[in-house]
Amino acid sequence: MEGNKSHTQWWRHGLIIIIFCLAFYLRWRHTFVDRFWPDESLYAWCSLRIHENPRLMFSKEIIEFHPPLFPAFLSLWHFLFPPEIASRLGTMVLNSLAIIGIYILGLRINSWFVGLFSALALSLNPLHISQSVHVLIDGPLATSVIFLILFLTQLQGSNSIIYDVNVGLAASLVILVKWSGVLVLPLIIIYYLLTLDSVALVKRWQRLSIPLAVMIATIISLLINNWFQLGRILPDVTALQGLYLVKPFWYYALNLHNIIIIPFLLPFFFYGLFLICQGKNRVFQLGMIWFFIFFIGLSLMREKDLRYAVLILPSMILITAIGLENALQRLFKREKIIFTAQAICLVILLSFSIAIYPKTKRYLDRDAWQFIGFREAGLWIKSHLSEDGLLLAGSPRAIRYYSGINFAEFGGRIKPLPATITELKELIQKTRGPVYLAVDYWEHSQPTWVTPFPQAVLNQLTPLNFDVVKVIERKILVGDQQQTEPVVYILRHLQGN
Repeated sequence: MEGNKSHTQWWRHGLIIIIFCLAFYLRWRHTFVDRFWPDESLYAWCSLRIHENPRLMFSKEIIEFHPPLFPAFLSLWHFLFPPEIASRLGTMVLNSLAIIGIYILGLRINSWFVGLFSALALSLNPLHISQSVHVLIDGPLATSVIFLILFLTQLQGSNSIIYDVNVGLAASLVILVKWSGVLVLPLIIIYYLLTLDSVALVKRWQRLSIPLAVMIATIISLLINNWFQLGRILPDVTALQGLYLVKPFWYYALNLHNIIIIPFLLPFFFYGLFLICQGKNRVFQLGMIWFFIFFIGLSLMREKDLRYAVLILPSMILITAIGLENALQRLFKREKIIFTAQAICLVILLSFSIAIYPKTKRYLDRDAWQFIGFREAGLWIKSHLSEDGLLLAGSPRAIRYYSGINFAEFGGRIKPLPATITELKELIQKTRGPVYLAVDYWEHSQPTWVTPFPQAVLNQLTPLNFDVVKVIERKILVGDQQQTEPVVYILRHLQGN
């Protein structure tokens, strides 16, 4: 019997290795492209700066928007690879680790089927694939939460203080990835107080005080550092203010089908929630608490986008797998038939995911045609901008990354485009050296006086003695057609000669 059990375990572990390799391949083929979003440029630049000077890790340049753990992790990859490859590959690997994490979590909270199903569903999910190929922070945050949940599952049946310390440390790592990671604070409080009912309430509070102390110490340390580095306690709160992607509160509720993607899985998700509410399995309840805390937390933020939903995707998949397995057990009573039905479900999931992958590929291929041309623009600026020159950029983060020239506030020579033509004129008068402008086709937050691109740029700047010195052209998609269009204009103010 032990030999058969060992053989079965090796078969399952072999299958997860195949799933991981498939997931890695699907992400690899879309990772190394010319595209670099503004946020991608920010994280890549921060990782480069930490690699060059680790003492900058908690400086304003690094922590103005988020804590430093994610770029610090990427900085380690710079020892092995060139900077851009290091950032892209490091992010992809970190996102891919979520597949291993959710497999182990599925095994621990229920069964091999929940583990394999969850790993397969996450590895082939278009939303997760998309996040894995961008140097963005929400996918790594989701990965860190998965491993925190793994530590929380160890609490049931154990009174060791080590597990409580581990929870506190894991939660602190989540917070150090991104500020929205503070959502793990209510998650941990609720889980300790409501589900550790094998011990008295006073004992639960005593155990809870350990991870709480670790998390609060981490948060206070970050806030104190913000005060000294930023001159304020809070970091940038654009997402809370909703300056760009403002959506209604129920945005994510209406897009659950676009998060889990495969429509026939959604009923099993709701059935799984029903089972967890009706049952007394405390580890199952952890999955439900996980989902609702992040679902409500994301919904309360004014700025919403589908890519942020990657934070609730793993919990949705786990709950779905729990619901599906229970449905199969109720439908088929014999163990061998249940096993066969589970295997068929895995095959159906794989087949359906393969069927919709061409649509995912088309989306990623189209995405790869956007936010391009900055590498060439940055390299040109690096070789032409003099020490006394000033560059005003519509996409300052991307230009900074590829030129290697920092923002003016950090001792460099790059500033964002002024909000108005009047401010531009005033800035030119105050600058002794040559003034360059880099305006582009992509960045939606550029001032209105540079749109529509490029007609407005030329109409507004030619009378101000600006001359076009470099035009970056790329093939882009206009509708479904490829067209060669200018994507970046670099202009120089002639009076700077």
